[in-house]
Amino acid sequence: RQVRRRRSLAGQCPTPQDWFPRMCAHPERDDYWKTYEFREIVRNCDIPTYYRAVLYDHFIRATCESYQLHRGPKRLVITPGQQGVHGLHADLDLCRERLRWFDYYLKGIQNGVPDDPPVEVFVMGEEKWHAFADWPPSVRERRLALSAGAALVEPRKARPFQDIFTHDPADPIPSADDVQDIRAYAERALVYTSEPLESDITVVGSPAVKLHIRSSAPDAYVIVKLADVFPDGRIRQVTSGRLRAAHRAGHEKAVPLSAGETAQLSITLWPTANTFRAGHRVGLVVADSDAPYCDIYGEVSENSLVGTAANASVLVLPELAG
Repeated sequence: RQVRRRRSLAGQCPTPQDWFPRMCAHPERDDYWKTYEFREIVRNCDIPTYYRAVLYDHFIRATCESYQLHRGPKRLVITPGQQGVHGLHADLDLCRERLRWFDYYLKGIQNGVPDDPPVEVFVMGEEKWHAFADWPPSVRERRLALSAGAALVEPRKARPFQDIFTHDPADPIPSADDVQDIRAYAERALVYTSEPLESDITVVGSPAVKLHIRSSAPDAYVIVKLADVFPDGRIRQVTSGRLRAAHRAGHEKAVPLSAGETAQLSITLWPTANTFRAGHRVGLVVADSDAPYCDIYGEVSENSLVGTAANASVLVLPELAG
């Protein structure tokens, strides 16, 4: 029998050696990045589309945002991935689900697809699937303020603090090998924790932080990780976010930090879904490096995270009501 040779793509696909230097040459959001802008394309798309996002995955934010902008028939499924271990509770036959979708929209088979919930999300901690009418689902904001004593408290109970973390590009904090236990990473970072929870809290959506920092350098890389702190001390990463301080006003133009300036950073973390069980603590890990996962700032610097009555540093959790 004849064997059809697959045409070689050697030399036709860009390699990291090609695109990585080009990316690094454009640290601000200029025309290079606008070439890859997807929002207008998705906003004008009415093709029935099945979106699948994966917890912890690099593409979860863009996938969820695409779902929100899409104006045609759509479905969003957020699944656990290989970054977490969730057992048989996470089973979902994605192939079967997608075939049902295509059978309905491409073959016209009346199989009940329009009656399926538009959004299904696997919630870690609870280890169960939840169905929602939209993304993000209806939530209420739970605010926890960073406070003296490395605490997360109700904003009215917050006490002023200044915590220092020193950055050395020759000795960055190594990225955690496993999101299920980031204690080694947290030992070299600032960690703020709540009191043990009296009842479960389910967070679904994109948490956010507002931080106030000072730095001896014109820039600082700030990495934040929302964490589920277990009664035995294990720290499980729930989601993360990051921002260059010089990009605090936007990515179009870097604005260096001034000496002695207290700068406000607003960081939206990647979408997630997690139930913090009663007896666990909500944790927030703040660091200046995460290598090699994130780029390393090139200057030695002393950074301070501060909180005062006028400049509170706050974690905002999208909590499911009821």
